[in-house]
Amino acid sequence: MTDFCLDWACRNDYCEGCGSLGGPGSGGAYWPAEMSGEIGQYWSSSLVANQGVPSYAWGVSFYYGGDLGGYGCDGNRDARCVR
Repeated sequence: MTDFCLDWACRNDYCEGCGSLGGPGSGGAYWPAEMSGEIGQYWSSSLVANQGVPSYAWGVSFYYGGDLGGYGCDGNRDARCVR
């Protein structure tokens, strides 16, 4: 998915991520080396387009650097503040 296509059909092989905990961040997280924090699964602010369910949002796993597809907004995921 990209900023230009948030539809489920826009997923490709890159969305599957990489090997677990093989990233440059501390502990192998898939974020920049200068970042730290709890490695987990986080919400994005982007809704999955054309799912028929208006409360499905994209998420990302920093364990393997891939997307989490669409999760209902009532799920148990963390959020990370960015600026």
